[in-house]
Amino acid sequence: MITWMQTHRKYLVPTIWISTIAFVGAGFVGWGAYDYGNDKSGAVAQVGEISITSGELQSTYSNVFGYYNQMFGGTLTQEKAEQLNLQDIALNKLTNEALLLNYANELGIKALDQDVMDEYTSIKAFQEDGVFNKEKYEQILRAQGKKQKAFEQELEKSVILKKLQAILSIPTTDLEAEASFAAATLADHLVVKKISQDLASISISEESIKNAWESNKNDYMSKISYLLETIKVSSSDFEVSDEKVSEFYNEKKYKFKDAEGKILALADAKEAVVKAVQLQDAKRAVLKKYLAFKKGELTASNEMLVDASTAPFPFIMLKDSKEGSYLKAIELADGYLTARVKTINKPQPLAYQDAKASVEAKLRQEKANQLLQDKAKVESASLTNGKDIGFITLESHEALKEILTPNEATQFIKYLFSKNDKNGYFILGNSALIYNVTEQSLFNQEKFNAEQNNTAQNISSMKSNVLESGLIKELKKKYQIQLFIKEG
Repeated sequence: MITWMQTHRKYLVPTIWISTIAFVGAGFVGWGAYDYGNDKSGAVAQVGEISITSGELQSTYSNVFGYYNQMFGGTLTQEKAEQLNLQDIALNKLTNEALLLNYANELGIKALDQDVMDEYTSIKAFQEDGVFNKEKYEQILRAQGKKQKAFEQELEKSVILKKLQAILSIPTTDLEAEASFAAATLADHLVVKKISQDLASISISEESIKNAWESNKNDYMSKISYLLETIKVSSSDFEVSDEKVSEFYNEKKYKFKDAEGKILALADAKEAVVKAVQLQDAKRAVLKKYLAFKKGELTASNEMLVDASTAPFPFIMLKDSKEGSYLKAIELADGYLTARVKTINKPQPLAYQDAKASVEAKLRQEKANQLLQDKAKVESASLTNGKDIGFITLESHEALKEILTPNEATQFIKYLFSKNDKNGYFILGNSALIYNVTEQSLFNQEKFNAEQNNTAQNISSMKSNVLESGLIKELKKKYQIQLFIKEG
C-alpha cells in the first residue's frame, strides 16, 4: 500500500489542501525529522509576504498523519510515515497554501469576521444538539492546546482559500458530463480465447545463431566488473553484553516487529537485536580501518572481483567509482567491508560460446512472437470455442480474473477500448488473448440522469485541480520561497 500511496500522492494531497480542523483522540503527532533551532515559535519558511511558523508545521504534520492513518485503518507508524515522506507533504501543503494566500491578498480577497464566525460555529465538534456551544468551543480549544485567537486566524486563512477556490471553480457543461459518463459506462460484450506459444518447441539452427552473433556482436557484451582490494570486519567478532542489548532494544524497538507489525518483546527479538548490535559495532570498526587504509597505514587482506551478478554485494555502490577510489563501509549479511577499487574492467564483446545462449534465447523468442502473432491473426478472424464473459467496461477487471492477472486485465481493457475493430488480439508475453466484440452498450440516458450531479461534480473538481496545479506552478515563479529548516 505504501508504494501505491507514494505513486498517487499528488492526487491525495488536494483532498486535504484546504485546511479543515479535525479533533481526534489519538493526540498530537510530532514532526521529528527537522531541526528548528532554539526558537520553536519562529518562522520555518517565508513565502512571499506569508510566514510559515513551526507551530503551523507541527499542526499540519499532525493533521496529515491523521489523514493517512485513517487510510491505513489506524495502523500508520512513524516508520511508514517517513517512507511516505509525510514531512515533505505537510511542508508542501503549507507552502502551496501560502502561495495562494499571497495571490488572494493581491486580488483583494478578505475573510470577514462573520465569515470566520460562520466557519467555527458550523463545526460539529463545537455544537450541542446541532447548535453552537461557546463553552464547549473554548473547552475543546483548551484541551487541544490552542489559543482562540490563533485558531480563528487559521480559520481566516481557510475562508480566504475557499473563496479563492470558488473563483477557480469551473462549472461542468452538459456536453462534458455526457461525454465523460458515456466513456465511463461504454460496455463491450466480449467472447475471448487465450492461446499460447511454447518456447521449448521452437528449434534454432547453429548456423542461424552464429550468423546473428556475427551481425550483432555489440549487443552481447561482458558485464562491467571491479577488482577490489578489501578489508573485512565480521560482526561475529564482537561480543555483546545483555546491558548493551537491552539499551539498543529500548532505543530501536520499533524496528523489531512480528508478521502483523507488532513490536516484539525483547525475549523474542533478542537474537535479531544481538545481530543488529554486532553489525553496528562492525560498522564503527570498519570506518576506523577505512581511515587507516586510505592513509596507507593498513594494507588490504583480500581481493574481490564483483559485477552486477555478485550477490549479496551492493553493486550499485560502485556505479560512480573510479580506479583508486575508496569505499567506506559496504554492508554485508555478516559484517562490513572497506575497499579500494584496484581496476575497472569495462564491457567487451563476448566470444561466440559465451554469447551463444543469449543469442539463441533472443532468436527463439522472436520466432515465438511471430508464430503467436500469425496464429492469433488467423483465429481472431473466425473465433471458435471462445468464452463469453458478457459486457465489460473500463472498470470490469474482475470479469477477466480467471483468464488474466489484474495487471494484464488493466492493459487489455485499455487496449480494447482504444480500438475500433470488432475482432482482434492482444499479446501478453508468450500468450495472446483473442477477442470478438459481439455487441456494444452505448450511452444510457436513464442511468445518466441518476448520476448526472455526481458526474458534474467529479469533472468540476478535476478541472479545478488542474487549474490550481497550473496556478501553483506559476505562483512559484512569482513569489520567493525561503526555507529556514534543516534536516536534523
